Amino acid sequence: MITNILILALIANANAFLPQMDKPKINDWKYTGDTKPLGYWDPIGLTSNSDSNIIKLVREGELHHGRVAMAAFPIIMFSEMNSNELGINILANKNIMEQFPFWFAMFIFEFARMKAGWKNPFKNQDSWKIKDEYQPGNVLNISSETIEEDLYNKELNNGRLAMIGTLGLIAQEVVTGNSIF
Repeated sequence: MITNILILALIANANAFLPQMDKPKINDWKYTGDTKPLGYWDPIGLTSNSDSNIIKLVREGELHHGRVAMAAFPIIMFSEMNSNELGINILANKNIMEQFPFWFAMFIFEFARMKAGWKNPFKNQDSWKIKDEYQPGNVLNISSETIEEDLYNKELNNGRLAMIGTLGLIAQEVVTGNSIF
């Protein structure tokens, strides 16, 4: 108990032990993610010398993987509750026709995401570039002004937590070979 309290106290005061980090100056899209208790946190300086497109690319990836993890966590839980298989192996033992709807839906969603936010890689050497007017994670092209920064931060933090939680579920099943639920 005391160890947990000390760890939480250190996390809450982590900025006192780290050098002052400057948030990147980005004007063409909302750069969010600096929330309490850490504030803006980039201890190894990944964004200090990066241009806006690289930071936008990394943020798009973080939001996308967070959304996948937020979907994966309950899917793993419910698949284990309704079958005798490990949640991480649920597709491994299915034939291709049973897997097809999953892969087709994933292809459609990924294609829509790339169409909404990414530049055409076959024009002007624009591979690995996101559209200038695109807000990372805004697949439905909802006006960025109508979405509050708090909502962006909630999605980002919930996605980060889901990535850690899903990794924990997968690691426990791989190490023990037993179902969690």
